[in-house]
Amino acid sequence: MILAGLGKQFNMQDAQGTLVIHPKYGIGLDAVNPENRRKMGTAYKQFIAGSLRQETLAEELRILYVAMTRAKEHLVMTGTVSKAMEKLEDAAGIGGTACDPMPVYKIRSGKSFMDWILMCIGRDEAAQELFSVHSFTPEHVIMRQADEAVRRRCDRQTLAAALEEKDTPEMDILLNRLGADAAWVYPRQDAAGKKEKYSVSELKKADMDEAAAKVVYDADGKTDPEIMRRAAFRGTAFHRVMELLDFKGAPEKADTDWVISMMEVMRRSGKLTAEQSEAVKAMDVVRLLESSLGQRMKAADARGKLMREVPFMAGVPVSFIDQGPALVSVHHEDEDLVIIQGVIDAAFEEDGRMVIVDYKTDAVSRDEGEAVLTRRYKKQLDYYAFALSKMTHLPADERRIYSTRMQRDFAVS
Repeated sequence: MILAGLGKQFNMQDAQGTLVIHPKYGIGLDAVNPENRRKMGTAYKQFIAGSLRQETLAEELRILYVAMTRAKEHLVMTGTVSKAMEKLEDAAGIGGTACDPMPVYKIRSGKSFMDWILMCIGRDEAAQELFSVHSFTPEHVIMRQADEAVRRRCDRQTLAAALEEKDTPEMDILLNRLGADAAWVYPRQDAAGKKEKYSVSELKKADMDEAAAKVVYDADGKTDPEIMRRAAFRGTAFHRVMELLDFKGAPEKADTDWVISMMEVMRRSGKLTAEQSEAVKAMDVVRLLESSLGQRMKAADARGKLMREVPFMAGVPVSFIDQGPALVSVHHEDEDLVIIQGVIDAAFEEDGRMVIVDYKTDAVSRDEGEAVLTRRYKKQLDYYAFALSKMTHLPADERRIYSTRMQRDFAVS
């Protein structure tokens, strides 16, 4: 465990300034004398500022304790502080050992973690054996930089001399070293340029080609942001209705009146806005309920096996990002992992397997819609299946898209 930067001063900005605010004690302000137009601090402001400083120091002390107690084998603490030797000598006058409680006034005087650490080291000779404290002056730094410059110059001179004496053992050693350096390849090249976390939507957009991108054009052939915004809003509203809909309570012959009444209940309870209710076509919901997929979801809901808007976060090998889970059959155990996160529209358990449902409101034709949507969202559903399998420990090999435009669902494989 390495704790670095311990010399950085604590942030006390909340306790400074003309106005200080405390969540319990309220606001502290300076007072202004209108006669001589002089500003001065008030006792109440000083009280609030003192409380804020004390709470900040208590939190910083807690952080230091947590950081120091997480080491399993070795703890390395580094930091720079001005006048280190003077602070050690000052701490020696406190008395006691490093295990004795530090006087409160000394804790409050600390400006950084390193100040506190030096207090503990300086008061106890036994503790000084555990730490190495070095004092550097500007002259030390300058001399070190000069030594480094001389070393680099000597290396260049050695190389120049070796190049003149081509058939020497030194030259062979040098060439071998240079060749090894030039041939070195970063062992984690597959992880280079990758982020630590991706959203599934982000990966989906990156995987779409121009033909599959969802763009709406106006009469002049330019994109219409307003149309795109309305289309996105309708999709969001439909997803919200499907999240709240009572599948198991739906009648055998659901109609638009029942759907409209359900959306009205959602609106009155504050779970659905009036704008969202108006954006959803009741018939789109009815057709889904009437489909075989809707009947399966209804049965799963009755068994308590229907999940909706399922958030997930999973670690996947780096190779998944470029190729997708479906194309990577084998990966090395030591392969770097990245995090993917997303939300699955719906999923239900059926016969010991998980079925994934994804709602789509894209403007596609009935004839080509299935191929277009599969091309757009197959990789997204692959990620869903991978994450859901890890979450439930059940196979998630059935993935279905329900298209409101096509008014039917289909399997994606």
